[in-house]
Amino acid sequence: MAEIRINCAAAGDAEVATWNKLTPSSTVSNLDTITGLSTPVSISTTAWISSSEGRPNGLWPDAVWQPMFWNTAPMSFTISGLTPNTSYTIYYFCSTWWDSDREGTAITLVGSSSVGPIQINPELNTATEINGVVNSDGAGQIVIDVDSYIGAYKYCGGLRIVGDIPVDVGVNSVNSGNPIIPGQNVAVDMSAGGNNVTQIKLVAGTVEVIQNNLVITDDTTVSFDVVQGDLPFGAVTCVVTSGGELSRATTLDPIALNNYITVESPIVDDPVFLSVFDNGGLPAPADGNLLEWVLISGNSLAVDVQKTGTASISGGTGSDTIQIREWVLGSETWDAWTTLTINTGTFNAAPVVVPPTTLPIVLPLGSTNLPKNDPVLSAWLLTASVSDDVDVGLTVSADISSLPDPIPAGTHIIPFASTADSEGQIGTATALLVITIATINTAPVVTAPDNILITFPYGNGGLSQADSALVAWLSAVVVIDDSDILSATADLSEFTGNIPVGPHTIVFNAVDSEGLTGSDTSILTAVEAAQPNAAPVVTAPANITITFQYGGGGIELDNSELLAWDALSFAVDDFDLVTASASLIEHVDLASGLIIAGTYTVTFSSSVDGEGLVGYAASILTVVEGAQTTVEDIFLGMITLGQ
Repeated sequence: MAEIRINCAAAGDAEVATWNKLTPSSTVSNLDTITGLSTPVSISTTAWISSSEGRPNGLWPDAVWQPMFWNTAPMSFTISGLTPNTSYTIYYFCSTWWDSDREGTAITLVGSSSVGPIQINPELNTATEINGVVNSDGAGQIVIDVDSYIGAYKYCGGLRIVGDIPVDVGVNSVNSGNPIIPGQNVAVDMSAGGNNVTQIKLVAGTVEVIQNNLVITDDTTVSFDVVQGDLPFGAVTCVVTSGGELSRATTLDPIALNNYITVESPIVDDPVFLSVFDNGGLPAPADGNLLEWVLISGNSLAVDVQKTGTASISGGTGSDTIQIREWVLGSETWDAWTTLTINTGTFNAAPVVVPPTTLPIVLPLGSTNLPKNDPVLSAWLLTASVSDDVDVGLTVSADISSLPDPIPAGTHIIPFASTADSEGQIGTATALLVITIATINTAPVVTAPDNILITFPYGNGGLSQADSALVAWLSAVVVIDDSDILSATADLSEFTGNIPVGPHTIVFNAVDSEGLTGSDTSILTAVEAAQPNAAPVVTAPANITITFQYGGGGIELDNSELLAWDALSFAVDDFDLVTASASLIEHVDLASGLIIAGTYTVTFSSSVDGEGLVGYAASILTVVEGAQTTVEDIFLGMITLGQ
């Protein structure tokens, strides 16, 4: 961990040991740590007003504690050059002689996230500083926003930044002829500024080579003798530690590797040579493709590591088996061993041709020969392959020029030959073509596909004869015949359109050139998909008008006419039993608890069906207040009743 201290002061104020002085509206770059090491960290601030009104005898020396910044407008500090996305603790303090209306400073720390506001009372403060922990953003920056929470005044006396701060420990270069290869010396060139270096190490994956307890007081070079097995290949990092603070790391060039490897065998009685050739995919040797090989049987060969090219390994001659492997960039591991055999006396072996297996062809009755352009024969001739221990891109072909056209029945030896390799050598091999004539022509053997069940969409009226699953099933029939190459057809003549629901026996037929017929059957079952589940259908009653007595204020929810109207609604679902009801409570006047005079759109909803679906409908409810009854109305009523 390292610490940077910043003193907020005026330009004319004294410098304080271990503190970086910051003046208003300024930027200070390459801030020093408390141990005096330079860093890439900088701080800038807005237009504060400087003053020396802080309390003396405070937490820090008076020259730090008494000078301060103040303002009534919001202010900020911006800290840059930190390690990106790394946690830092920011300490903040301030003090003032004033003891009224000055107690309200608050800070908010902004990095990859925001922390705060954190409050401090600067009035007569001599011992308090506040702090917050925040991660720097992706650019290695933290912003401190300063505001007030009581009154208008904002203060700052100083800041402290604590965390993994990168420091310059004076690494001029790491000279290893990048990348590092076992057997090389690695030199770390240090400058005079690196006078607090205590450790230098080379790191590759989880493996480290370390030089400890170093004291560097001037330009010097720290050397490492990296021997076989010290470091694997790949990205190697030089890490330098200064005191207990975080080091500056330098990553060396990574090693790019490739898997295109060819090993060349030795000459008799000569030293063993192993060569890596460019098989069309290797970069140039300068790209640093590294291999490791080790003898596992035969003569004694030493372990060695080479770049792309040819390398001599001390050892005898004879039949040797070696293993070769390659360093895989990214995963920083060796790949699997590949076992190779070196054959004594062969420098560049001839190509190896692998011919096809014997081809038997049965001619139908009445035939006596096979055309040279027969498709089965042509395809067979192309199945030979060739390989070579050095060259790539070789081809192989058959020579049937000596055979008559057409080719008569019998056993024929077919020669295959490769194109020449880089040494002018050709690989050869032979295969047998056996042509016979059928003694009897039998009917085709038809094998129908397995029984199948195919589901078609609901409401489709049957299974379409163009259905992809049906077409694929019909084409899966297999026909074997001793004289003809045949295919079978399915008899769908009974269906004039879509195939109806149910099981159907489908007959597959094949007829050969002699008119012989073979057939087989299979069961096709057509099934209609289940009907989709729709939401319930709600039927609302007709619109209604309900009149309440003059002065009654409205109708209640248990009004008999209203209940009877609600009961007229119903719901129907395609699968479930559901009911319907009106939502009336939303129309009740909260003050009176009644549905007052007015016109309302009433929603009728179903209960939830088995799929969680609900149906809705609406109707109009009109509530009307009745007419006022007068004395004349009463008198006329009495007359009507004969009173």
